[in-house]
Amino acid sequence: MLIMIKLQLWSLEMGGRMMAAIDDLVNQISDVRLRARLSEEVAYLTKQKKFGLVFEEHLPEKTLLYNSEIKVGMTVCYKNKSMDDTYLVTDIIDNKVTLRDLKTAELFSEEKQKLVQIRRFGEAVFPKLKYIDSVQQGSKDVAWHMLIEADNYHALQLLNYMYPGEVDCIYIDPPYNTGARDWKYNNSFVDSNDEWRHSKWLAFMKRRLDLAKKLLKPEDSVLIIAIDDNELFALGMLLEELFKGSERQIINITINPKGKARDQRLSQVDEYLLVVYFGNAGAQEMIDGGELEEIRWPYLRRSEASSVRSSRKNQFYPIYVEDETKKILKIGEPITTEVDRNNVPQIKGCTAVFPVNPEGIEMIWGLTGSSLQLAVDKDYVQVNLNKNNKYQPYTIKYVTAPSIEKVENGDYSVVGRRDDGSKIVVSTQSSSKRKTTVWRKNLYDANKYGTQIVSSIIKNKQFPFPKSLYAVHDTLKSFLSNKKDAFVVDFFAGSGTTLHALNLLNLEDGGNRRGILITNNEVSLSEEADLLGKGYLPGDDVWENNGICRSVTWPRVKHSILGIDTDGVPINGEYYLDKYQMKSKKRTCKQIDYISPSKVTTVAQKKKIISLLGTQRIPSTKLLSSGAFAIDDEKPTAILFDLSFVEEWYQELEGKDNVTELLIVTEDKSAYKRISEKSIEILGTKDSYSQEERAMAEGFKSNCEYFLLDFVNKDDVELGNELESILPILWAKSGCVGMRPGNVEDVDFIFPNESNFSVLINEYAFAKFKEKMKSHVGIEYVYIVTNSNDAFSEMASEFSGVNSYQLYKDYLHNFMMQGV
Repeated sequence: MLIMIKLQLWSLEMGGRMMAAIDDLVNQISDVRLRARLSEEVAYLTKQKKFGLVFEEHLPEKTLLYNSEIKVGMTVCYKNKSMDDTYLVTDIIDNKVTLRDLKTAELFSEEKQKLVQIRRFGEAVFPKLKYIDSVQQGSKDVAWHMLIEADNYHALQLLNYMYPGEVDCIYIDPPYNTGARDWKYNNSFVDSNDEWRHSKWLAFMKRRLDLAKKLLKPEDSVLIIAIDDNELFALGMLLEELFKGSERQIINITINPKGKARDQRLSQVDEYLLVVYFGNAGAQEMIDGGELEEIRWPYLRRSEASSVRSSRKNQFYPIYVEDETKKILKIGEPITTEVDRNNVPQIKGCTAVFPVNPEGIEMIWGLTGSSLQLAVDKDYVQVNLNKNNKYQPYTIKYVTAPSIEKVENGDYSVVGRRDDGSKIVVSTQSSSKRKTTVWRKNLYDANKYGTQIVSSIIKNKQFPFPKSLYAVHDTLKSFLSNKKDAFVVDFFAGSGTTLHALNLLNLEDGGNRRGILITNNEVSLSEEADLLGKGYLPGDDVWENNGICRSVTWPRVKHSILGIDTDGVPINGEYYLDKYQMKSKKRTCKQIDYISPSKVTTVAQKKKIISLLGTQRIPSTKLLSSGAFAIDDEKPTAILFDLSFVEEWYQELEGKDNVTELLIVTEDKSAYKRISEKSIEILGTKDSYSQEERAMAEGFKSNCEYFLLDFVNKDDVELGNELESILPILWAKSGCVGMRPGNVEDVDFIFPNESNFSVLINEYAFAKFKEKMKSHVGIEYVYIVTNSNDAFSEMASEFSGVNSYQLYKDYLHNFMMQGV
C-alpha cells in the first residue's frame, strides 16, 4: 500500500538487526530459485530511500500508437480494452491478424481495425512531426509557435533532441489528481477509489519532470507548476528531490472569489504556483492591473480656520522657490509670531513663500521643515504658480507620509515623472500586490476570464476549468518581462491558455517570445462512454476529432490569433492590456437653471436637493451652514447655490483635485459662464491613468503550426527514406524561423525561404552547396547527410560559426540513447 511520509530513521542499529533477521529467514528457504529471487528483491529494497518522499515507481508506463500500421512482430492490444492484455502479431492476411496472447501463449485471430500498437516507456522510438494545420498572421521570418499533439513523455524526448538547455520558462498545469477521473494512467482513468492514485501521479510527474529539467537553461530559467492542495505537499517534496540546490517558492493565487464549497471544510478560493528558480532567474517588477488613478496631493498650506500662524510654532517658515526652475532650493527655519515674515533673509533668484491665504491671513504649513525636506528629497513635492493669491505666489503640494509608505510597500505605484521631476503616483482599485507570494486580482477569476473567454472563441465545445488568461499572463510576465525573445514550453497545454497569454504579452511590449504547447488528444470520461456507445473506437476520425487537442486547444490557438470564433464571427470582447495611458480631462460644469435660487433659500431645502445627487457624489452634510455651497475633500461633486459667495467658493476649490463635477445653481447664463470658466481654471485638468483595451477581434500578429507526433522506422531513416518526415524537426530544432519546407524530392540540398538552416542531402554535391552557402546570409544551422564521420567533420569545418549536425547519425543516436 502506498506510503508517502517523511520517515526518519529511529535507529540504524535497529534497522541493521531487522535486515539481518530477514536475510536469515531467506537463507532458510529450501527452494533455490525462490530463495535467489527473494534475495534479489531484498537487496533492491535495502537500496531504497528510508526517508523523504517514498512512492512506488509504477514501471512501466505505456503508450498507444494509433497512427502506426500494424505489422508482424509488433506488440498490440485492443483499442477499447486494458493495456495490461497484450498480444504479439505473428501473421497478417488481408484484414485478419493472427495474435499470440503474451500471458497464455494462446493463438487466435482478430480484425486489424480493433487493434493498436503498444509501446512501453523506455523502448527506443524515432519521432516525426506530421503537419496538421497552421495559422499565419505575423511576418514569415519571425519565430513560429508550435502545438504538438502527443503523449507528453515522447514529446519531451523530442524536445530534448531539439532544445537541450535552451528553454527560458516551463509553465505547466498538470491534472490535480482530485479523484474525479479526469486523467489517465496507462489509458485508464484514475479515480478516488484507486489506492495507488497518489503513487501513480507522482511516478507520472517524476518521469516527465526528469525530462523537462534537461530543457531548462541552467544559468537562468524558471519552472512554474500550477497545482491545488490535493498534491501540493507531495509535489513540493518531489521538486525538492529533483532540483536540489534550486530555490523554490509557493505563490497563492485567488482564482475563484466566490469560493468552491467543500463538505464540512473551508470554502476554497485559491490554488498555487510552485516556482523553481535556476541560476540567476528572478521575479521582475511590474505594475499591477486595475483602473489607475493619480493619488491626491494635498496643498501644503493648511486651510481650516484653526490652523493660523500661532497654532503651531514650528510650521510657519519660508520656503525658497527658485523662480527660473520652479523648484524648492531651500527650506528656512521657523520664525516666531513676533517676526515679520517680510523681514526674513532673501536668496537671489528665489521667492520666499509663506502659508498665507487669499485674504492675507497667515496660516501654517502642513509639515514641519524637516518632514518637508524628506518629501522633497524623494521627489514627492510639486510647486506651481499661484495666480489667485497675491500673498502666496506659489502653491505647494506634497504626498503624505502614509501615501509614501503605500508606495514603498507596493499599494501605490510610481508610473513616471513630471517635467519638474516630481513622481507620478497612482493607486489602483485592484487589491493584488506584485512581488509578493499572494496574488489577488479580479482578472484572475477563472470563470469570467477563463471559461467565458474560451466559450467566446469555441462555440460547440466546453472545457472544464481553464485558467484565467490574465493569471497566466501575469505569471509569464512576472518572470519574462525582461526577456522579449524568451522560449516557453507547456507540456500540459489543456485549452491553450499559455500560448494565448504569451501572444497577449508580446502584443503589450512588442516581444517576440515563442512557445511550444504539448497536449494529448484524449476525450473526457462522458465523451468516451458516448462514443463507445455509438460504436466508435480510438483512432477513428470521429473519436479523434472530439479529442481535446483537435476540438479545444487548436481551435482556441488558431481563432484567438485570427480574431474570429469557430463560427467565423469576430470574437466579442476586449483584452485588458498591462499598459496605461495618462489622460487629461477637463472638469465638467453644469448650469442648474431649472431651479430658481429665489425659491430655494433655506439650508433644509438645499440639503434635499443635494440628497438627490447621492452621497457618492456629495453628502448633504458638506453644505456650509450659510447654505452657500457644498465641497468635500474626497467626493467628486461640488455645488454652488449662492453666487455672492463666489470668492469663498474659488478659495475652497484650490487643491480639490478630487472634484470633477461642478454644479452652479443660477438662471443667469453670463454669470454661469464667468464662474464656470474661473472654477475650471482653478482646478485645472484631471489626470488619470487608464488601462488600455484591445478588441479580441483584432487577433494577434502571430504564427503557429500544429503537428501530430508520429513515429518512423529506424531502418527507413538509415536508408534516407524519411527525410521529409523529420524535416519539420530540423526546422523546429533550428528555431522555427521562416516558412517550414515541404517537398524535398530529387534535390541535392535545400535552403528554405526566409529560414536560418540548410540541409545537404547529397554529399557529392558539397561543392555546389558550399558555394550556395556564400549567398545565404543568416544560416545558423547546417544538416549534412553522410554515413562517414570523417566526411562530416571535413565538410562541417568549412562553415565556421554555424551549428552543424550529421544526419542521420545525430538523430538516431539521440533517440536510441533515450530509449536505453
